[in-house]
Amino acid sequence: MVALPRYAPGTHKPLAINRLHATSAASNIPTSRMRVLILGGTQFIGRHIVESLLETGHIVTTLTRGKSLDQLPSEVERLRGDRDEGLSGLEALRSRSWDLCVDVSGYTPRQVRPSAEMLRASVGRYVFVSAVSVYGDPQDRPVRETHPRLPVGCCRDHQGRWRD
Repeated sequence: MVALPRYAPGTHKPLAINRLHATSAASNIPTSRMRVLILGGTQFIGRHIVESLLETGHIVTTLTRGKSLDQLPSEVERLRGDRDEGLSGLEALRSRSWDLCVDVSGYTPRQVRPSAEMLRASVGRYVFVSAVSVYGDPQDRPVRETHPRLPVGCCRDHQGRWRD
């Protein structure tokens, strides 16, 4: 069991997303309408992040493989790419910039490293959303960050297959 986010009163949106538009001026993220890149975004938490960003007036772009059902609103810009192909799978991101990148589809270092490196100079902030899969299948619940992690190169992808 993992801890669920706290929700804003009367909504099903995590507080962090609802307050994203009110970010402090001390941050390198603008407090006005932001251009946000979501790596993933059509399924699970990514879809909810996209919808919350749109509701608060931000401009959203997604990068997906195009294999999952996409029921996102038409105002979302859709880019295609496959992170399993390394830098060549990220060509759609080249020469573009965003205020924020939210990575909800990186399952292995081999997928995350190329996108983080490519976007280093192209985004104001890169937010990686991790999964509890790095802990294997611990018997003790709830899963905490202090649980032993699986060794590098020993984890499962989003379909439960072992990946490097």
